[in-house]
Amino acid sequence: MKKKMKVLIALVCLGAVYLVTKEMENKPISDLAFQNIEALAQGEGPENHVCFNYGDIDCYGVKVDYKMTGLNLDPERETE
Repeated sequence: MKKKMKVLIALVCLGAVYLVTKEMENKPISDLAFQNIEALAQGEGPENHVCFNYGDIDCYGVKVDYKMTGLNLDPERETE
């Protein structure tokens, strides 16, 4: 009985995964969704930045070796 239940649950999960992938196939991301993804990636700080390792450069109160700013997901938007 337990084996039949496990097989049934596995089949239901596989069916759900198949239906979701079939539904999402060939659907481009809308501009609004793209802007939301970029807004979530930016965080709460004044600019997009990533800080690496420990060093001499100030990165919002932390001394780092390398600071990368102007991160952006939009290929058409210019960075400074």
